[in-house]
Amino acid sequence: MKTAAFLLSMLLAAGTAAAQEESSADGKESQPSLDEVRTDLQKSFDELFTLMGAVVGGLKTGLEEGAKNIQTQLDGSDGTTLIATAGDLRKHTQCRIYGMQQKADGGWKISLAVANPNAYPVRLANLTKDGAVLLIDDEGFAHSAIADTNSPRTLTVPENSAKKIVFSFPETDGAKPSRLRLYGAEFQLEKQNVL
Repeated sequence: MKTAAFLLSMLLAAGTAAAQEESSADGKESQPSLDEVRTDLQKSFDELFTLMGAVVGGLKTGLEEGAKNIQTQLDGSDGTTLIATAGDLRKHTQCRIYGMQQKADGGWKISLAVANPNAYPVRLANLTKDGAVLLIDDEGFAHSAIADTNSPRTLTVPENSAKKIVFSFPETDGAKPSRLRLYGAEFQLEKQNVL
């Protein structure tokens, strides 16, 4: 409401200034009439509404394109094979632990190499879903991956190539990481993988 009042006062001031400029140009120093102010105000509002319409139209187009792109990533309609189960992971990819590193806060970073030997791209979906990625320690306790700015919701691996993905985990209360579980498929964490 304050913004609308501010815009109205600015438009009124602009209309008054424009009317004064016109009267000054005629060599007369008279005040603008009420009709002149109304006309200038109407022109200003018309310009404002035209501008706002263009802004809203641009936002709508951007939101529609963004939603379409997200939907394409989630449903695989771009020709990508979606992976969200252990069976799909085993069928379409070859995965191995690439490395692991203990963080300064006691947590862990585990890197997984995902190879796609197929002639089509694959997309690992729902990576941030609770329970999709777990670190199992040597005492059998599960630790969920920590979602941060480096945690993608999906990972697309192009045909006949590989990508690395890094998962972050909290401190394991002194227990050593034993296995990484992705969609229920488990990968042993070996000492030689520690970076």
